[in-house]
Amino acid sequence: MNIEMMQGLKIDIAHFYTSKIPLNDANSVFAEPSFIGNISASYLLKSRTFIGSLCLSIQNIYNTPYSLGYDTNAFGNRFYNPAAGRNYLLGINLTLNSPL
Repeated sequence: MNIEMMQGLKIDIAHFYTSKIPLNDANSVFAEPSFIGNISASYLLKSRTFIGSLCLSIQNIYNTPYSLGYDTNAFGNRFYNPAAGRNYLLGINLTLNSPL
């Protein structure tokens, strides 16, 4: 969902659900289901000399243990590598205006 609340302020909310997945051909090992939520807010910055945006994001807001990808039929039953827990991002993007 993308919300534009007032001029220059945007909020993006995304949720991803993955049901349990079989990890081998025998269907004897399954990955647990996961529910991941991300939220991001950005604010448009404008002046005579630059255009830019300030962004703040929180990824995996529920701090859910999950994997970004599974290795089906992995040797030694190592089917996945854990993804990062809750993490935060802060960024700024600036484009300088040409004096022309």
